[in-house]
Amino acid sequence: RDNFLRQVMPESFSVYSDPTVSKVGDLCFGGSYIFDDEGVKGHKVQHIDHGVFQQFLSTRMQQSNAFKSNGSARGNCLLPSARQSNLFVESDKTLDKSKLFELLVQEARRQSLEKALYVEEVEVRCDTNGIISLYPTVCYEICANHRKPDEIVRDVMLIGTKWQWLSNLLASGGENICVTITCHNQH
Repeated sequence: RDNFLRQVMPESFSVYSDPTVSKVGDLCFGGSYIFDDEGVKGHKVQHIDHGVFQQFLSTRMQQSNAFKSNGSARGNCLLPSARQSNLFVESDKTLDKSKLFELLVQEARRQSLEKALYVEEVEVRCDTNGIISLYPTVCYEICANHRKPDEIVRDVMLIGTKWQWLSNLLASGGENICVTITCHNQH
C-alpha cells in the first residue's frame, strides 16, 4: 500500500489484469471469466500505468473500507480471495534482441558483475504462497566484457514474486508471449 501512485517501473511499462480477454491473436488465455466467485462482474484492473502503481486486486471481503471489489475474487475454498486473472505487461518502447543483449551487458558492467544470465526461454511455476519460480530452459552465461553468449547453462532457477520480477524490468522485446501460471490458494 506504500507504493500507491509511486513510480515502481520504468514509465514505458504498464501492467493490468483482464479476465474479459480470452484470446489475443493465436494466444489463448486460461484466466478468463465473466463473473468472479462472489458474483461481481470481472473487468480490467490497471495495476501500473506508465510505471506508476495504481491499484491492487480486491474483493468484497477486503480488510479496509478504502477498496471495493473489482471482480477479482476467486478460489476453490469456502472464502474466495483476490486472485490474478490474465496479467498483461505492455511497453511503449521495445527493443530487438541485439539491443536487449547489449543492454544486459551494459547493466552487468554498471553493477560491476563479471557475468550475467541471458534467458531466451523459460518455464514458470507458482507455489501456494504466490512465489513465482522461473526455470530457464534456454539460458546462457555471458561475460560482461564479451558481446555474445559464452556457454549454455543448465539447472538454473530464479525465485521471487511477480511484483519483484516486474519492478526489476529495464526493457522489453516486441514479441507477444503467453505464460500460464496456476497458483493455488491456501486458507
